[in-house]
Amino acid sequence: MKKTPFLSCAAYLFAAHSGYSLDLTPHFVTRVTGAESASIPYFTEGDTRYSLEMPPSVSASANESGAVFYFREIEGSLTLRSSPFKPDAPFSGEALEAYRKAALGWVPAGATDIALKRETPNPFPFNGWISQRFTMAYQLPGRSFLLSVTFLNFSAQQQILLITSAPMNQFERAEALTLNLVKAWRKLRPGESIAVPPPL
Repeated sequence: MKKTPFLSCAAYLFAAHSGYSLDLTPHFVTRVTGAESASIPYFTEGDTRYSLEMPPSVSASANESGAVFYFREIEGSLTLRSSPFKPDAPFSGEALEAYRKAALGWVPAGATDIALKRETPNPFPFNGWISQRFTMAYQLPGRSFLLSVTFLNFSAQQQILLITSAPMNQFERAEALTLNLVKAWRKLRPGESIAVPPPL
């Protein structure tokens, strides 16, 4: 089976030898800046930590399988969770059809008029990640929704899911917020305090 590209040689060697996978259950640190405080989520991969800077309009919580980010100014959310696939399943050929079917499985039960609207290769071209996104439209009673499911090769050993959903007329904003959150993902230096704002 042909294998997909991974992060980089250095990242590949680290992942291959660390034996750790990214824990998608968020932890939180309170950051106080002047008279304001904010809850900053971070994630762990063994001894490695990753922070995710959120705007005030976004909140986060853990669920049974990962993390959910709520977009409070609209009716939308982003869910992070582990993928059922491994990174060596390519985004092509028969494997692509398996990804497509899995993405359609995230449409809520009871939805009607389900349609696969588009497929987007590598929507998050950051950090050496390789990914594939599927965007679906569907109807719930009296309302139209869009849902995107992105399979992202986080490391040589682990693939994660990013699931964004919102009413159709708010989905463009939800996708923009998702993109901003993904861009804000940052590997912390050893001993770095999350309670201190990152350097500009």
